[in-house]
Amino acid sequence: MIDFLDKLEKNSHEIDRFLDLHLPVGNGLNSKLFEAMRYSSIKSGKKIRAFLVVESAKFLSVINNKEISKSKYNELITIASVIEAIHSYSLIHDDLPAMDNSPTRRGKLSNHIKYDEHTAILAGDALISWAFEIIGNADLIKDPEKRADICFVLAKAIGPNGMVGGQQADMDFNNQNNLSLKEVEWIQNRKTGALISCC
Repeated sequence: MIDFLDKLEKNSHEIDRFLDLHLPVGNGLNSKLFEAMRYSSIKSGKKIRAFLVVESAKFLSVINNKEISKSKYNELITIASVIEAIHSYSLIHDDLPAMDNSPTRRGKLSNHIKYDEHTAILAGDALISWAFEIIGNADLIKDPEKRADICFVLAKAIGPNGMVGGQQADMDFNNQNNLSLKEVEWIQNRKTGALISCC
């Protein structure tokens, strides 16, 4: 168990380093947006989804008897960081008063409490846009076919038939106590499971 926790922590540091390096910074008129994006993404959470990306690749490389080169590992960290940014966006929006109305997240103030509601909405929007910008960056993921495949799989996992669709159903039916097990599983498979499966 200690070995797992050590690996999880090491992975989290690598993802935080990538996010710190690549998320926007600045002191212009949109600096509050940049700060809110970074607040909910860096040094926040265990980064389990990112860990799944990296460890799945390691597992597959062993099965296929292939080494993960340094450049491929860097691409994995890129993809893992993108997924964490998208997860952060979903949590920011999930905490909003119109959704779960949660004042805290990951042991600190929720984004809309720390800043305000419009900043939280825009920070979530900006994180998802930034994520696809990073996927499309040929300096970070060299192979154009791979970039297209990642974009497709990720968009499908988080879209109307994935995470967002699950969140919609969760919000629509969260006060009903007569949902069948199949309906609850449908919601969870999309709201939470789709992005995890994507990893």
